[in-house]
Amino acid sequence: MGKAMPDFRLDSLEHDRFYLNQHKGNGVVLVFWATWCRACKTQMVELSSFTRLPDWHSVYTAAICTDPENLGEVKNIASQLNLPYPVLLDY
Repeated sequence: MGKAMPDFRLDSLEHDRFYLNQHKGNGVVLVFWATWCRACKTQMVELSSFTRLPDWHSVYTAAICTDPENLGEVKNIASQLNLPYPVLLDY
């Protein structure tokens, strides 16, 4: 609490790179999920509704998949949920 989060880098499904340090001083919301977690999918859909709020445009939002070895399933879930934010892969 009260300390800066250590920097990290992750790749997205779209082959973009996310660097936490590029968002220093701005809001960042990260949701962690796994392909087998039903509650996580519900949470990602709920978070999607927040990203549509007018003031949310300044907050970087992403979902970090903790089991990206199932890449086909990760892509399928992201497509089914029609997420308005990127899916990052925690290799």
